Amino acid sequence: MPCTICTDAVNYVKSNPGCTYNQLYTAMRLECNTYSQYKGQCVQVLDKYLTTIYEEAQLPWETPSSICSENHLCNS
Repeated sequence: MPCTICTDAVNYVKSNPGCTYNQLYTAMRLECNTYSQYKGQCVQVLDKYLTTIYEEAQLPWETPSSICSENHLCNS
């Protein structure tokens, strides 16, 4: 679950280069609502990692796999 959330967040930033942190947070909170029983876990991942994910995703050389692996949200 954390890997999916992280990857989706990075992809959102990469697909919406002008997005603000608040826009990303809102979009990802809506996505958390689709995870039913994992909604709480999704929100915890956002609260803990979203700022870092957002900042790193602004860097053009960073990829979803590198960002999410470096933050221990996906297996390398």
